[in-house]
Amino acid sequence: MMLPEGFIGFLESLKEKIRVSRQHAAIAVNKELLKIYWEIGNAILKQQQLSGWGSKVIDKLSADLKSDFPDFKGLSVRSLRYMRRFAEAYPDFDFVQGSLAQLNQEQKAEILQVLLAELPWYHHITLLDKVRDPEKSKFYIPKSFESGLISLRFQIGTLNFGWGFLQNSFLFKNGCMQLSQS
Repeated sequence: MMLPEGFIGFLESLKEKIRVSRQHAAIAVNKELLKIYWEIGNAILKQQQLSGWGSKVIDKLSADLKSDFPDFKGLSVRSLRYMRRFAEAYPDFDFVQGSLAQLNQEQKAEILQVLLAELPWYHHITLLDKVRDPEKSKFYIPKSFESGLISLRFQIGTLNFGWGFLQNSFLFKNGCMQLSQS
């Protein structure tokens, strides 16, 4: 079949719009999940502090929430404990909706908030498990974006927080670590 003139370009532009839209939707869904996970964790944390509830309450919460929301994944005891730790690690977690391109250098805290809100839950769990110091977490969060979000565990194991000469010495390209030319 003979394609009309401009068809291939038109098709490619539609494909790109679909890709961009899907990426925006995934980021929006991730932000909403992080928001509810933080809210659940914060509520558990506050209730335990106010009422002196022990960790067994999380077991009961998990069972009751899973019963009422059987299709909602992530309500296990382990997940609820991660949510609590997430809220504890980021007590002022503000889900900034802005774009990194709209921020200047003086707004580093806001940049970190944007990155936190776009970091997938699994990466937050990795940070909670591997990095106990909030200052070190702030170091690794942007690093995980620089390497395409796939090597956070590797970075935590190999990049040494505070070694300024190593912080930017390596970059990841096509899944491989390379020495930076800068």
